[in-house]
Amino acid sequence: MIPNERPHRVPRTPGRRVGRAVILAVVSSVLAIQACDKVALVAPSGAKITLITNAQFLPVNGSADITASVIEANGYPVQNGTTVTFTTSLGTLEPSEAKTQDGKATVKLLAGTVSGTAQVSAFSGSNAVEEPIEILIGGAAVEQVLVSATPSTVPSTGGTVQVVATVRDAGGNSLSGVPVNFSTDFGRLNPDTAISDASGHARSTLTTSQTAPVTASAGAQEGTVTVTALAVPTVSITPPEATPSVGVSATFVIEVTAGSNGDASQSPIREVEVDWGDGTRTSLGALNGERPVPHTYRTAGTFTITVTATDALGQTVRTSVPVEIFPAVPFTLEVSASSGRVNTPITITATPPVGAPAIVRYEWNVGAPVVGDSDGVIATAVPTVTVVYPALPCGTPTCVVQITVTATGADGRIGFGSATTTITP
Repeated sequence: MIPNERPHRVPRTPGRRVGRAVILAVVSSVLAIQACDKVALVAPSGAKITLITNAQFLPVNGSADITASVIEANGYPVQNGTTVTFTTSLGTLEPSEAKTQDGKATVKLLAGTVSGTAQVSAFSGSNAVEEPIEILIGGAAVEQVLVSATPSTVPSTGGTVQVVATVRDAGGNSLSGVPVNFSTDFGRLNPDTAISDASGHARSTLTTSQTAPVTASAGAQEGTVTVTALAVPTVSITPPEATPSVGVSATFVIEVTAGSNGDASQSPIREVEVDWGDGTRTSLGALNGERPVPHTYRTAGTFTITVTATDALGQTVRTSVPVEIFPAVPFTLEVSASSGRVNTPITITATPPVGAPAIVRYEWNVGAPVVGDSDGVIATAVPTVTVVYPALPCGTPTCVVQITVTATGADGRIGFGSATTTITP
């Protein structure tokens, strides 16, 4: 029975059979209604379909709503429940068909992982979108890639820097969800592919010991930054022309140059230290250039001088040279002594030469016993001594006495000198 239809009676006519005809008519009507329910309702011919979206750009794995507005030729929205079918050249649509409500049907475009341009269209019945919309996905939306490295230099011994690529669209807006590929000629990048964050930044870490250009590419655009490996400092040591001797100050020229790659401010020298090889060291501080440095060796032999320079990047370089030190060369004292008589004071003076070390001890051998020293040997810290001979030191009326002086310098060197004095009764 047709829904909501009242049953009615068919008058019986003598001799005529009508029951079968009534049943056949009812069945035919029901089948026709069921067939209509299975056919999708589509827009009538002449309807206009317009697409609207809430996004012009999508990150990979992003999504956007796509709405079709369907208006009949008379200017009114199509009947609710009108089916609209959507298509896309990239990504997927969920669902691919939607029914209208107040003339509008909405589906969602899922971008997926592939960058490119999605062309979205729609149709209903014989009506189709005149102008499909285009949505740029991932790298397809990129108009500019800016690349920076922090720091921009590494030591030549190796180091790491953070590389940041900023992706922007044609309007200068940062793009998120864009795959960015990093590449370099030298060193190692980790990772070599990164997705831009909400600020449009994609990050990678470069490890290298060489100057390395790093390229970041997104879609059809790319940018490059160069990370510079700074040269290590250079150090030289120039010994004195004459072979140094024990106790004699010798001057060595130390020269240090920062490994600047043309700009010394990039890696200035932080510390220079000299190891003289004899257990002593001298700090020269932040030397950059040439400096004469004096040093005095206390013992003879061959020593290795090592200069270590460290720059602001922590790069360290060492240079060594051997140096031979001769034994100490004695110096000559100028000795003077007054003459006098027995039991009369005699003054003796020793004068070191120019360049002699500071004298810490004088030993005076006056050649005969004197008052207070029966052996005739006296030690002082001063260059003058006064003695008294109690008797003639010889068997003749006039005695010439030989006086010798030995001086010991603060540096261990020894000086010698002598003079004579005449003693009379």
